[in-house]
Amino acid sequence: YQTLGFQVPNFGHLPMILGPDRTKLSKRHGAASTLEYRIMGYLPHALINFLVRLGWSHGDQEILSVDDLKKYFSLEKIGKANAVFNPDKLNWTSGHYMRETKAPELYAYLQKYFSSQIQFMQEVAPARALRGIDITQEKVKTMPELIEQLQCLFGSDPVYSPGHFSAEEKNAVFGILNVLQPVLATSDFSHADLEAKVRNEAQKMGQKLTPLAQALRFAMTGG
Repeated sequence: YQTLGFQVPNFGHLPMILGPDRTKLSKRHGAASTLEYRIMGYLPHALINFLVRLGWSHGDQEILSVDDLKKYFSLEKIGKANAVFNPDKLNWTSGHYMRETKAPELYAYLQKYFSSQIQFMQEVAPARALRGIDITQEKVKTMPELIEQLQCLFGSDPVYSPGHFSAEEKNAVFGILNVLQPVLATSDFSHADLEAKVRNEAQKMGQKLTPLAQALRFAMTGG
């Protein structure tokens, strides 16, 4: 700069980003371009939020919108210690944005970037698709996970692979389903009524809710 007669700018040092084992982040840690993270199903705001927290902080605030960053970001708050790229933290951040993003936005994002993966929804009316997203987005952290949930709702009938059940487990599942089938036949299929009836049967059987829920899930989704 001085040789060319330019004004020397102020330089800032950004912390290195380390892998979970605290060595330099590399491909073996899963390091990828930002576009690859889109393919993996992370929303843009989730990735921005996660990346900006690598070496910078605003107190203990973990979730920061772009407007927050415009308001709070300053070079003075960049840390001196190296940052650790934690995939679990990325998934946690992604899960927050999957829950908070409105269903129409998620649907538009699916159509734009994951159209080939949601061919099974071609005949699904938009209102039903939005309802499906609305009731499943609480359970997922990435777009592929959302698609998997939507496949259960709108995809083809499940293929059952009971091979991972032992004979004893199969008998237990069939027993539960035989008990629940006539009970569910009397339900109005509202959320409250379904939950009350299944919990009541669990109590009568002396069971926790989990085995009944797992049996129902397998019957409905094959998974």
